[in-house]
Amino acid sequence: MRTRKSIPAALFAVTTLALVSCATPHSGVEAEKVRMLTRAERLDDAISAGRSAAKNDPQDAQLKIALGEAYLAANRIDDAVDVLTDATQLAPKDPVAQADLGVARYQKALDMIDSSAQATVVGGLFNDAASSLEKSLALDAKNADARFCLALVRFQQFRFDDARAELEKVLVQRPNDALVLFKLGEVAAADDRMADAANAYRRAVTALPGYEEASQRLAEILAASGDAAGAGKALEDALRVNPNSEPLYNQLWELYARDKRWDDLVAAYDRVASAQPGNAKVQWYRGSALATKGDEKGTLESFEKCIVLDPTLPMPYVELARIEAKNGKLDAAITHLRRAREIERSSDVSSDESPAIDSLSRLAIQMFGGGRQDEAIALVKEFAEREGDNPFLWSNLGLFYRDSGHYEESFAAYQKAAELAPNDGQILNDAGVVLDYHLDRPKEAVEYYNRAIAASDHDETYGNLVRRYVVWKDFDKALEVGEKGLALYPDNEFIKRWVDVAKQAKAGVNVDDMFAIGGSSGGGGPALRGAPKIEDVAKELKLEGDKKDKVGAILDGYNKDLLDAYQQEQGNRNWQEFQTKTATLRQSLETKLGEVLTEDELKAYLAKWPTTRSGGTRRPRQSTDGH
Repeated sequence: MRTRKSIPAALFAVTTLALVSCATPHSGVEAEKVRMLTRAERLDDAISAGRSAAKNDPQDAQLKIALGEAYLAANRIDDAVDVLTDATQLAPKDPVAQADLGVARYQKALDMIDSSAQATVVGGLFNDAASSLEKSLALDAKNADARFCLALVRFQQFRFDDARAELEKVLVQRPNDALVLFKLGEVAAADDRMADAANAYRRAVTALPGYEEASQRLAEILAASGDAAGAGKALEDALRVNPNSEPLYNQLWELYARDKRWDDLVAAYDRVASAQPGNAKVQWYRGSALATKGDEKGTLESFEKCIVLDPTLPMPYVELARIEAKNGKLDAAITHLRRAREIERSSDVSSDESPAIDSLSRLAIQMFGGGRQDEAIALVKEFAEREGDNPFLWSNLGLFYRDSGHYEESFAAYQKAAELAPNDGQILNDAGVVLDYHLDRPKEAVEYYNRAIAASDHDETYGNLVRRYVVWKDFDKALEVGEKGLALYPDNEFIKRWVDVAKQAKAGVNVDDMFAIGGSSGGGGPALRGAPKIEDVAKELKLEGDKKDKVGAILDGYNKDLLDAYQQEQGNRNWQEFQTKTATLRQSLETKLGEVLTEDELKAYLAKWPTTRSGGTRRPRQSTDGH
């Protein structure tokens, strides 16, 4: 069953308002007053006046018709049906009363579709609507609005031939009515007569140049038939009239992006830009297309022009920051992101939905891994304090403090993050890690570990908790926790590792060398967490051929470099240096993958294998890598 969403809202509104405006010569003063208030969109006043007058004269059919129209305009459909039913009983041969009742019953049927009512009930309402509209047309065959609504009813009843016949009759009276032509296209498309649908949509666009929804439907049909050029022209023509329409820009993007025809897409945006030289949005989309194509110079030109045309758009600043950061111009990138966030705040964009904050977190990680640790910490601290309620900024700050050896400050930041996100297992786990591995406060650490497990059964927390019980030589408790963890995460190597240690220790094996870094009370060596196998990545991202080979080589290189860093750490016993190296390696991995994968593929990779990420899309924090 079709829902209301399949019918343009404007169609119903135009029909209803047209009927509302059809005051008959017999309308009294009170009825006309109600209609005037309705036309002025003073609907509460119209309803109040109509109800008051109806109490004084309950037999005035025209007053009830006017009140019913006010209820319709206010979307009080049940009230409209009730009062218009009374009106038709008082004046059964009034065509407006019958037409209005038909519209009200039609709208009620649509509402019941949305509420998942029984099909028989909805079908009965459509039948009642059709009956009222047919009575109206029998009294006044020239009422095009009633006939149009009857066509809508037939469409909902899947009586496409009847719907088409009624629409054709309306077009005799209104040959250039764009809404009617659009509906004719919808009826044809629903009946799988795509050539007729395309013709109707073309007529609608001719009648109303730039008619957005008709242009989109026409483009869809042409694209499906292989006429990409025709589809592109339909969308470009609509964009010349609607230069700020994101649906049109996005559909034009999808039309060419599916075949990676970036040159054709840029050319299309160029044509729109030539017709709208002062429009910033087309420059934004043009720059995005050039960025996807790999034309950095053209991308910069478009985004900079976009900012000149409309300096209140945040995304051009974010994208310029991305390019500057890629080229090592981190200070310039920070400047762009500060401006972007200022604009976002003025539009009430929350920090957890902020592209600027997301990019800033990635940039800070790049700075941290590039040796600018103090600056990265200062930057994240500044924004964490300014945003106040973003737990992931505080979490990142905790991570940076930890990896630079400032453990008290690290725990304070994680503690703040945990206050803001008390059910976030990752944050609770990371707070416990600092307490356990670096501050020698194991009892407090266990409290955080238990909270992490209670909140989200966080996987790495089970390994940390098993390790802690092994340190305390409570091997039975360690194995109990480990079994629960492996029941949930049977492939988790970190949990397996410490369960194995617990088993060995319980059997009398000396496991002290497992705690070489930092001593038995607060240390624990890093668990080596490499990149996934290329076969798994290729399957998840549907990679083939040369792209699969390139990604495989990147992952192999990462794993080799990670192993080298691990082996050096084992010799030097320098945990901080190892953390810095692995942070740099993760940043390098993500950068290299970003040069081969599309943005969507990279996001999918980072979502699936977050332990190799340098920062997240919305939660840009590094993995604890075994902690």
